[in-house]
Amino acid sequence: MSMLLGLSNAYSAEVPDEQFLYTYKTVFNKVKAPDHWFGVWFSDKPNYPSIPALNSGVPGGETIACNSIDEARCKNFNSFGFVANYPFCSTLQITDCIENVFAIGENQKRISASNVEYLPKNPLSINTGSYYHPGGSSKEIFDLPGVVHKGGSTKYAVEVMMMGGFNIFDRSQSNSGASYSDNSFFVNITPVNIKVGNYGIPGPILPSGQWEEPVGFDRNCVVLDLNQCGMAQAFPTGYKFGVTIRMATRIYGWLQGRVQQPIFTSEDIPSGKKITVSGYPMVVPSIAGGGDYESKLTPALQKRYRDAYLNNPYAYFDNFTSDRGTTSLDAFAEWAPVLGDKATVMPSVWSFRNIKKEEFKVIGLNAGRCIVSAMKNGIGGMVATNATAYSSGPPAFNEATQSLDYKVAAPHFTSKGEVFKGYYNLKIKTETARCIYNFKPVPLQATISIVSEGGEKVVGTTTVRSDDEWVELTAANFGFSTPTLRVKIIEGDSPVATNTIRASKKITISCVKAKITKKITGTNPTCPSGYKQKP
Repeated sequence: MSMLLGLSNAYSAEVPDEQFLYTYKTVFNKVKAPDHWFGVWFSDKPNYPSIPALNSGVPGGETIACNSIDEARCKNFNSFGFVANYPFCSTLQITDCIENVFAIGENQKRISASNVEYLPKNPLSINTGSYYHPGGSSKEIFDLPGVVHKGGSTKYAVEVMMMGGFNIFDRSQSNSGASYSDNSFFVNITPVNIKVGNYGIPGPILPSGQWEEPVGFDRNCVVLDLNQCGMAQAFPTGYKFGVTIRMATRIYGWLQGRVQQPIFTSEDIPSGKKITVSGYPMVVPSIAGGGDYESKLTPALQKRYRDAYLNNPYAYFDNFTSDRGTTSLDAFAEWAPVLGDKATVMPSVWSFRNIKKEEFKVIGLNAGRCIVSAMKNGIGGMVATNATAYSSGPPAFNEATQSLDYKVAAPHFTSKGEVFKGYYNLKIKTETARCIYNFKPVPLQATISIVSEGGEKVVGTTTVRSDDEWVELTAANFGFSTPTLRVKIIEGDSPVATNTIRASKKITISCVKAKITKKITGTNPTCPSGYKQKP
């Protein structure tokens, strides 16, 4: 049974699921929490803000905030960490910037962002970029005219964030340095309603690596200034959303997305790379709950939190976000008997991030070599799922079954008690697939099966596209709670194994809505919401 003990009345049916928080304040409000109470929240992203910054550590552990690597107080430092929020492109900023944010309606008309505004307005620029890192700006809100979200507005916020660190080896040279780890890259579009009030803006990151929550700060503010706050809302139905980004600082590896029917393109430009990602938003279940250590927690959870139990009598809150990968996946399995099988809230999300090299745990020497080789030229693949938690890295190659396996987890039911249906999309470079399986340059086909406690079951799967560049597969409407998604790729002219479903031929149907007729082409085409198939 899910136990939202003492959850504040602030979260009623009128409050969007996108504004849900599970913290001491929302659970116990003004009531003292019981001793040795342990709670957890599985969410898509942390419930604290990303704060644009450029910092340098100095001997003694002190952290210095810098406006640039060359300003007076920082010019003698050689090690820096940064969090950079990309601005919109302009004549002054032609790279490491947002070229466009857009929506595409059912009529296929593209609506681009307008009335761009930066919050907070002062300072607009957080730090000046260098050869080693992109510069940072305040976050942005904008209008998508006519694209009215569930909050009744056309306002949206975008976050294009890169985070990393670098060392400068020789200050006398303009390019003598390197990153000391893979940069993290995260992109998020959020519908917002603007709320006027008095707000506190978080300051620089403290030497401990934490941030200090100022008086008047609201964790539900996606973007904020001293006098206004952007509160998250649900996406409208029937629209794809997308973003085009120019990048001097390239990202490598794989992308992980909360984007349904994703389309990813990349092209070389004089200043680096230009990438575009578009697709429909996803609804991702979030679950929270807790209870007394001795009477409610299972032996596995008691082992996990034993040190906290012995050393701290107060209530303990844990938060596992999807980007923590296998860590969150393992924790979900341990908490499931306590939380139950029903989601707490079902927020809508549109986001993607890069999967860094250190997240790779690829089984099989040949598969690992193939995947790393494809990464040298940019993005080697993209995986998208609506699961609450998923395994770290890209799908792992299973030598025994000759398959690409990907573990996911989510509650079995939505917050309304309906069966939650899973979604999984895998795009992999054709050259990577051929390399892993040592295939000839012939058409490729594939199947996806769901592996759970009840065994392995092949699901209706379509090779959406198989060409010289990409192989794309999609599985939908499968049940949870903790299955493994297994992809098997075969050569098109090879015999089809038992229980394997061949890719169907593409067909075209006509869909009618009032006087509008749309033709939909695919291997299993369906009409968009509001349309009926023409006989």
